[in-house]
Amino acid sequence: MVIAEEDLPEWLRRAVARGDSRDTLTQGRALACLAAAVLPADPVRGRALLDRGRDLSLADRSFPIRDLVLAELAHAAAEGGDRAKARELVLASPDEGRRTAEFLKLMRSTAPDGVPPLADEAETLLWRLPADDRAALPAAELATLLAPHDPRRSRALVDYAEGILPSVVDPDRAARVLAELARASTALGDTAQAFARIDRSAAINVGHPDDLALLLTELAETAVAAGDRDLAVLLLEEARTLLADAPDPYMRFLCSLEVARSARIAGDDRTAREALREAELTAPAVEDPYQQALAWTELARLAPSEDFVPRALALLPSIGFPGFEIEVLRRLPAPVHDHLSRALSSGPWPVCLIAALLAFPDPAPEVLLRIADDLLTTAL
Repeated sequence: MVIAEEDLPEWLRRAVARGDSRDTLTQGRALACLAAAVLPADPVRGRALLDRGRDLSLADRSFPIRDLVLAELAHAAAEGGDRAKARELVLASPDEGRRTAEFLKLMRSTAPDGVPPLADEAETLLWRLPADDRAALPAAELATLLAPHDPRRSRALVDYAEGILPSVVDPDRAARVLAELARASTALGDTAQAFARIDRSAAINVGHPDDLALLLTELAETAVAAGDRDLAVLLLEEARTLLADAPDPYMRFLCSLEVARSARIAGDDRTAREALREAELTAPAVEDPYQQALAWTELARLAPSEDFVPRALALLPSIGFPGFEIEVLRRLPAPVHDHLSRALSSGPWPVCLIAALLAFPDPAPEVLLRIADDLLTTAL
C-alpha cells in the first residue's frame, strides 16, 4: 500500500477516531516527535503540542512513565530550538532528584552553548538536595559540564562532591561519583587527580559484574581523555573479562556494546571488534522479544552492512504491543516502509503519527500544521 504525504492528516484522523490508545508513554513520544518537527515552522503550535504531552504525563499515576514522557518532551523542545520550553518541561517533574538529573541531561544535550545560561538554575536545584549521596553525583556531573566555562566554580563543585563522598554508602554509587570526578578533573586539566580518582573508583568492590564493567568503560574513556591509552586498554580488557560472569544476557549485550564504543574512542580496534562480536553472539540469548529486537537495532546502527535489521523485524510479531513495535522501527538506522505503512493504516494514533514522521522525515509544513491542528482540537 502506497500512502501519499498529503494524505497523512486523513490517516491520522482515522486513527484518532478509532480511539484505541491509552498508552501514555507512546502518546507522549508521538507528541514529542511532532512538536520537534513543528517548532521550527510554528513555535506557538509546537509549544501547544508539548503542553498537551505534559498534561498527559502529569495525569499518569505511574511516576516512571510521567518522568520518561517529560524527559522526551524536553528533549524534543531542545531539538526544536526552544531551550526555554525544554527547561520548563524538565522543571515540571515534582520529583526534585529526577528534576535535577534531567536538568543536567538537558545541559549535556545543549552543550556547549546551552551550559552557561542554565548553570545558575542547575546549581540552585543541586543545593536543594540533601548533602549526602543524593547530591554527590549531580555535583560531580555539574562540575564536568562547567569545567570548560567556569573552572573556579567547577573546582568548588568537585570539592563539594569529594567532601560528601564519605556519606555515599552504596559502593556502586560511590564508584560512579569518583568516575565522574575523574572526568571533571580531566576537563579541568588536573590529570594527576584524574588518575588518582580512576584508581580509587576501579578499586571499589562493585557487586554486579555488569555494573563494574560499565564503570570500567567510563573510566577507560576518561583515561583516554587524560592521555593514557594503555590504561584505557587494560580497563577495557578487564571489563570484557567481567562480562563472562554477567547473568542477564540483555545487560551482558548492552555492556559489550559499551566496551566496543569505548574501545573505538581509545583507538583499540581489536577490542572493539571482539566486543562487537560478543554482543552479536549474546543477542539471540535475550529471551524477551522486545529487548532482543532492540539489541538487533543497536547492532544495526553500529554495523549497518550486516543482516541485523531483518532479525529485528522478524521479532515484531512476537512483541504484541504496538507502542513497543513502533519503538523498534524508530530505532532502526533507516525507515522500513512496508512496516511503517501497516502501522499507518492500522495502528493507534500515536503509533500512526510516529510511523508517518518516520516514513516522511521532512514533510511539507502545511501537512505538519494540519496534523498539529487536528491533534490540538481533538479529545485524545
